[in-house]
Amino acid sequence: MNDATVTDAVKAAGFDVWDFARAGHSIPDKLAVKPLPCGKPFVCWLEIKHANGTLSDKQAAFRAVWEPRGEWIEARDPEATVRQLRELYQLAIRPEHCR
Repeated sequence: MNDATVTDAVKAAGFDVWDFARAGHSIPDKLAVKPLPCGKPFVCWLEIKHANGTLSDKQAAFRAVWEPRGEWIEARDPEATVRQLRELYQLAIRPEHCR
């Protein structure tokens, strides 16, 4: 698994992918974006890791903020990442999210 494999799978699933890999400050590698039916954007940070990779303390702190909001995924496998993105996107479509 690598960055390009995950990125290609996410793009093929209909999400735009913005690259933040060189931003530093423990900002996740990618931001997946897709418009919701109500016009608001759905966004989800992707921290791309190899099978045995671990999060730094700062990455874990970033996760603690964004994961409970449904806006963060630890991307280790392309298929699992797309599945998780689709699930979070479906949750975001709910009417209470598009007010």
